Amino acid sequence: MTATGNIRTATLTDVPGLPGIRARHFADASDYERLADLTVEANLADGIPYLPSAQNLQVEMDAAEGADPVDDVILVERDGRVIGAAGVERVVREGVPNYQIWGT
Repeated sequence: MTATGNIRTATLTDVPGLPGIRARHFADASDYERLADLTVEANLADGIPYLPSAQNLQVEMDAAEGADPVDDVILVERDGRVIGAAGVERVVREGVPNYQIWGT
């Protein structure tokens, strides 16, 4: 099995710009705090009891084999505040690799 190369393209050339909104790649460890805040807000609104801290998310994401948030997570900001996130992770089920897409 071979790994895919890093793909860094994140362009939306056919989509009109939205003032104050931007999508960007996960930048560094400081983004775990932003992602945790977003996840907690979304889960509270949905009645989901999982309320991770930034440290919880970092431990989980660092332990995910074949995943790198810098390559696999996109954050959406409005006026500098993270309001959405999406990503992909590789999961092996019964010896078969699967790719799961998630979003908040």
